[in-house]
Amino acid sequence: MDRKPLMLLAVLTVVAAALALMLSDDDGKRDASELDAALFPDLLARINSLGAIRVVTADEEVTVRRDGDDWFVDQLGAYPAEFETVKQAAVSVANLRPLEPKTANPARWPMLGVHGPDAVLDPFIKDVATTSSISLTDINGTDLATLIVGKTRPGRPPALYVRRDGEEISWLAAGELRLPAGRVGWVDTQIMNIGPERLGRLIIEHDDGERIAAYRITEDERQWTLADVPAGYEPTFAGVASGLANVLSRLAFEDVRSEALVHWPETGLTTSTYLGFDGLMVTLTSAVVDEETLVRIEVGATDDELASVSFDDLPTPAVLGSPSPHAGAPATEADFIVDDDASSETAIDTSGTTSAALVREALHAEVAALAEAVRGWVYVIPSWKAGSVRKRMDELVTPVEPAEDGASEPFETPVDDSGEVAPSAGNEDSGGN
Repeated sequence: MDRKPLMLLAVLTVVAAALALMLSDDDGKRDASELDAALFPDLLARINSLGAIRVVTADEEVTVRRDGDDWFVDQLGAYPAEFETVKQAAVSVANLRPLEPKTANPARWPMLGVHGPDAVLDPFIKDVATTSSISLTDINGTDLATLIVGKTRPGRPPALYVRRDGEEISWLAAGELRLPAGRVGWVDTQIMNIGPERLGRLIIEHDDGERIAAYRITEDERQWTLADVPAGYEPTFAGVASGLANVLSRLAFEDVRSEALVHWPETGLTTSTYLGFDGLMVTLTSAVVDEETLVRIEVGATDDELASVSFDDLPTPAVLGSPSPHAGAPATEADFIVDDDASSETAIDTSGTTSAALVREALHAEVAALAEAVRGWVYVIPSWKAGSVRKRMDELVTPVEPAEDGASEPFETPVDDSGEVAPSAGNEDSGGN
């Protein structure tokens, strides 16, 4: 019988036991009751007093802060955070359960990733796992929970290595942290979603004087027409202008900044205007700064009939909505878990109103909401959208191909000097019959 496999198995067993010992609690076993409780036993009961969440990684720091009943991301200029995202993050920390104690030796923390992003490590350490930290504080700034988060253990149920701040012992904890990736992950990145079927005019104006316009005459037309094509050129293909009308459809951002912090360049600005058949008017002012396309958006409504709108004389829209400061009343201990059945939509009283007036009223309500949402913000949009916002004519047209040699020219009826139709060869009057 070959004893080598058995000997190898024995060696592997000893190594595995040694590793388990290295990563176990060097200070002895913890009380069994600690394994039955949550990692932060009081957190779930105090969740309604949550005032801020701070996440620190090797790459960035993100703080999501509560103001009244709303949440904002500090690193995005106080851009509104998604409540459900905040809720999931906080509850996922509260639901962590310790499975078993691990190492309390700081020299071994990096193996599990529980050393923390602020730790200064020996540069010769090779086995270092990714680490981060998450802190939850109440509305008065009092600490509710601070956790050093290490690597995830493969398999089911989900588990990860963690260490409570201020403690030496680390833990294998059951649960799954629901933390967004980066600061933009805490917000709704969609700016608006206005499909091309709603629009009938678009104008792109560059600050060097170049201008591009496209249109549809009726809402039934599926294809857009490129206007003012230069002589000797033609559109690269029949529907080339149609792609320009997709800009506002699922328009989302990759980053966002407070307009007060943005320094616009003196040149290179482009203004793109989109007009709807219903009177909607959206204007995007854009510039490329440090290889990013920055966009400022204005939303309004006009009473002008679209068919009467000239490309050279755009209407002045009524921009609806009023500014509202992001800083509200001091935070109170309002319920953190909101009523899922509550509606955020504003009801419109339709009694005694004509159909056309209802449509107009709905448009004004939509425009007011959009104008309020985009006011004061500058967005970084993805390159595939930016290309359409800042399109140039030479990207849309191609030179007309000259007629090939030997190709027949268009037929023209010959006439004589008097304007009469000249007889063709073979049909001339020879004086005979």
